Amino acid sequence: MPTKNHNGRCPTAGGARPQAWVARRLAFVVLPLCLGLTFWLPNIGGCQALNLPRDAAAAVVDDEVPKCPVQPPARAPSVVWQPETNSTWLDESAARLGAAVRIRTVSYDDMDLDPTREERFKPLVDFHAFLAETFPLFHSVANLTKVNTYGLLYEWTGSDPSLKPALYQGHQDVVPVPEDTVSRWSHEPFSGEYDRETGLVWGRGSSDDKNMLISIFEAFEQLQSEGFRPRRTILLSSGFDEEIGGQRGAGTLLVEMLRRYGNSGERGNGNSTTDKPLEFIIDEGGLGIGTTQQGRLDVALPAVGEKGYADMRIDIETEGGHSSIPPDHTAIGMLSEMLVDLEKNPFEPSLSTRNPVLTHLICLADALDEQELRGGGGADGDDQAETYEGFVLDRALRKQLRRPDQWPQAARRIAKDGTRTERFVIQTSQAIDVITGGVKANALPESASATINYRVSVDATVQQVVDKVEGLVARVARRHNLELSVDGPEKANSSDASEPARRDAPSEGKQASGGKVKLTVIQSTEPTPVSPVTSSQFGMLASTIRHVFPGRGQEGQNGADEKGKGNATGSDRIVTPGVMAGNTDLRRYSDLSTNIWRFHPNTFMMNSGKHTVDERMDIRAHAKTTRFIHALVRNTDGPI
Repeated sequence: MPTKNHNGRCPTAGGARPQAWVARRLAFVVLPLCLGLTFWLPNIGGCQALNLPRDAAAAVVDDEVPKCPVQPPARAPSVVWQPETNSTWLDESAARLGAAVRIRTVSYDDMDLDPTREERFKPLVDFHAFLAETFPLFHSVANLTKVNTYGLLYEWTGSDPSLKPALYQGHQDVVPVPEDTVSRWSHEPFSGEYDRETGLVWGRGSSDDKNMLISIFEAFEQLQSEGFRPRRTILLSSGFDEEIGGQRGAGTLLVEMLRRYGNSGERGNGNSTTDKPLEFIIDEGGLGIGTTQQGRLDVALPAVGEKGYADMRIDIETEGGHSSIPPDHTAIGMLSEMLVDLEKNPFEPSLSTRNPVLTHLICLADALDEQELRGGGGADGDDQAETYEGFVLDRALRKQLRRPDQWPQAARRIAKDGTRTERFVIQTSQAIDVITGGVKANALPESASATINYRVSVDATVQQVVDKVEGLVARVARRHNLELSVDGPEKANSSDASEPARRDAPSEGKQASGGKVKLTVIQSTEPTPVSPVTSSQFGMLASTIRHVFPGRGQEGQNGADEKGKGNATGSDRIVTPGVMAGNTDLRRYSDLSTNIWRFHPNTFMMNSGKHTVDERMDIRAHAKTTRFIHALVRNTDGPI
């Protein structure tokens, strides 16, 4: 038997070069042959048959391909509460949620930055009174601080100061209901009506986000009624302008929490893992609880990161005149060329280790492989392909996911075959949303402008987006001899920048005479740091999810969907990381915690009509949200 060196590995014969060095060289020479043997000669064990050390293959492949986080066992709290089974509680909860909906806490884009000067924020006074009256037990034990008039910060002080506080969050405001859509609603938009037969509470905010906020209050009220006394300090934060950017609410709440709880971590970059003051933060977001891959897998998708954001405007100025003697291209025509060029050149979808969606896909691939080994489900999902939307993670695509050199092909296929949601969690999106120009049919337009919105992929930067847009705009500008200037993202990203960065680029060094075009970054935010999925905190989140929302095939557990249907595969719920395509208040909170989760623990979110006509919430799904918060508080009340 060969001897081992100090690191526990076999030394090379005769004291030759270290094995790791040799293994790396062998890997590049022999690994292609090994992979071929793995497929063509499976019975002899591929690389093992050639005695290539496992570490050699790992150095080439495993270090790059992410592994699915270990799925922890379901963890029940010390006191299990199941409000979804209590009809009296459901009726009372529907009344609470309906009452919250009836208070019109609407945010509008043109609201004053100073909330004390804005009358339209006044309904929040009534909402605060409603919360205090409806949840008296929690208000009796929690200390409330009002931040910037309407922001709410509750502290339920724990008995163990060595435990970092945990933050639960939901926002108070809702989006407007356009007047021209009111007639299309099944119920008056702010009625809060409860249809007991269908179990639905109707109205703006019933889903986004009063469902989450009221669930948090209900869970905390229940805990206090049980005599629960937290060891870990519990925080509840609620902004009041999330739907219009969060500057007045979450922005000032962040300042207060940093002042109160401190931050010895590295400010602004989100990279410190141990010194941030909060244990974890949970807020709305993610893709909730459901199924994927043609109904074959039960999943939960907490988002551990958010895409970046950028609004850009293109402005063209040219000489005016009478339409009877026009130039070949008006300002509107040249702007149209630029917009067509932008839409003809979308951003490439990408898969990388910087995007947690890749880990999510690996988790699904592993689960499908295991399912097929057990003989469950169709091998390639073709048996149900016509029933469900989205891409099929067949064997060929699974193989591509496990080969980094084939990630570009895999990303393109997912973007092509997937839903828009599946596409844009791996791709920077581009939407031309506003266009203006011209004042009269017989007058040449002297100006034209367009505003484009970008949601920046988590493995990209705002500057990369600006560079690409500038390049496409410059191409048209050169063609029409327009002088191009760019106001870059520096000012938009910095609150203390006095002037935007400017680059003037007359076409090809000539004195431009065809007019001017300006590309302006109106506002921008970089993608957030990605929270870890291998941490003990994420593991506790996953184990709590798997308790409250077990896979549909797990008989005898109170986690089946509301229709009582079983899953033919009998699978567990898989908890995998996702990404938010939109933005939440949590984009500001990277200095507060390393573990930041955007997760709406709700089985109804994808059907709830948030931000549109007939917004509603299933009361049993709402009850499960409340139950989850209750369980998470108990499960995390101690060292994690």
